[in-house]
Amino acid sequence: MHYQINEGSFNVPDGMQDNSINLLLADQSGLGFNVVVTRSRLEPGETFEQLVDRQLQMLGQQFSKTEISDRRGQKDPLSGELRAVEYAVQFKQDGAMVYQRQIGYLLGATGKVVVMTAAAQAPLSDTQLAQWRAIHSSFKPH
Repeated sequence: MHYQINEGSFNVPDGMQDNSINLLLADQSGLGFNVVVTRSRLEPGETFEQLVDRQLQMLGQQFSKTEISDRRGQKDPLSGELRAVEYAVQFKQDGAMVYQRQIGYLLGATGKVVVMTAAAQAPLSDTQLAQWRAIHSSFKPH
């Protein structure tokens, strides 16, 4: 399998799965939040909605004061199947609150899921939410 990253590409044996994490730091961007991209995969027989529920349950078990809100799904206009789930989550990690907006995309019938996260040390402002929406709405799966 030919594997590509921003910095280059290389060959790996067929059957390997990408579970990498990309962390894009805000640095001088003015965003005020970092963007994290993770990959996941549906378990055999699992629906996309069940995967989201499972991951949110694990998050609640790992961190204290976990709150999930503003959860909404996006359905494929042709098939009516759920193709994305977005939600807000906040939790306490190492004594500090972390505020996130996450959206998970189901990549067709592959069972692969890509999750994009905006992570900040304070709730996102209206301006930051607009920037976040511009980032995740520009996602184009391959």
